[in-house]
Amino acid sequence: MYRASLKTNILSLSALQAANYFIPLLTIPYITRQLGLERYGEIVFAQSILQITILIVDYGFSLGGARDIAACREDKACISRKFCVTWAAQWALLLLVLALTMAFLLFNQKISNNTVLLYVVGSGLVIAQVLFPLWLFQGIERLDIAATCQIIGKVSALPILLLCEPTPNGQIAVMGFFSASMLVPGVLGLWWINKNRVVVWLLPTRTLITSTIKNGSYLFVSRISISIYTTAIPIGLGYWAGSSQLALFNLADKVRLAVQSLVSPLSQALLPRMSYLFSHEARSAFHILRKSAWILAVITLTAGACLVLFAEQILFILGGNEFLVGADVLRLLAIAPFIVATSNLLGMQIMLPLGFNKHFSVITSLASLIPIISLYWLVVSFGAFGAACAILVTESFVALIMLIFVMRILRNRPDLQGITKDL
Repeated sequence: MYRASLKTNILSLSALQAANYFIPLLTIPYITRQLGLERYGEIVFAQSILQITILIVDYGFSLGGARDIAACREDKACISRKFCVTWAAQWALLLLVLALTMAFLLFNQKISNNTVLLYVVGSGLVIAQVLFPLWLFQGIERLDIAATCQIIGKVSALPILLLCEPTPNGQIAVMGFFSASMLVPGVLGLWWINKNRVVVWLLPTRTLITSTIKNGSYLFVSRISISIYTTAIPIGLGYWAGSSQLALFNLADKVRLAVQSLVSPLSQALLPRMSYLFSHEARSAFHILRKSAWILAVITLTAGACLVLFAEQILFILGGNEFLVGADVLRLLAIAPFIVATSNLLGMQIMLPLGFNKHFSVITSLASLIPIISLYWLVVSFGAFGAACAILVTESFVALIMLIFVMRILRNRPDLQGITKDL
């Protein structure tokens, strides 16, 4: 099977991130001005609930699935077996979580009917999470195909935004755009998999599906832990501080995530390569990591400085005058991309490839206690700024603990000590 080079995969992931972050970001000025602060905040609240659903359906397969596929990338039978059982497990989780979430929304009197309707329209995002197995494309290192599908999907869905207007129907149109922009790539991706016979379709047994879910539990716990300070924070902010504060935080956080997306292609493209190199050529793995660390630092620190200097201008362009009061929130979040890039390098490129799944999970689980303990006070006292504080403190904790753990690995593993001393 043809496999793209690491540089090609990084460029492809850059295009993928552009489709996932920058194309929607370019639509934000239109959406915020059409809907206004309050209605935009209601959409963000519904999206936050959807993100929890997506996280459960993903179940850590975006990490574990890519790693497992990469480990047997020369064996089509092995790829087919791992893909089919993982994909079946995701579909099972999808049906379960959609049913439970709908029941929760319908019987929770504090959740408005408008939020329920937005969730139903936006559920295409959850379905697309399974329909488009990005982890398979990562594992076989064909991210160029994944990027192409995503870009086509985003662009083809843009006409739906013409229905956007400052009414509940306009909110439905916006959520429909988000769903369609992800469902189209899913259909295209499956077409390419079938056309190129990437896998031989198999019907996995219930035992294999159950075993796959059980084996992915550690990564699932770590993903759930991460969600507490990436998804539950917006939910808590919207619930306790209102839609306007949530809208201010969300726009600043979107800019922060867009900056992070500049370097995430490097991290995602490295994961399958590191999984292979740490098993066969550890010295090469560390050489790549050292170069990557410099690249990540330069990009994130430079971009962070730009966010601090031009916070007001950025928010005015994206949201208009209503969003200018969120400038301090954006300035606070400016350092977060550097911190996140550091923890990703330590966790995803060293700990996971070396098999420290449990330790990775424990660290992220401990970090999740920070927003649990402090979020209510921070949000009630400081609104959107308090939510940004919770993210910054939590991400800093994760990066620091991972750094300490990785340093201990390098000191205590005889097979790595000689290599790291030479670098």
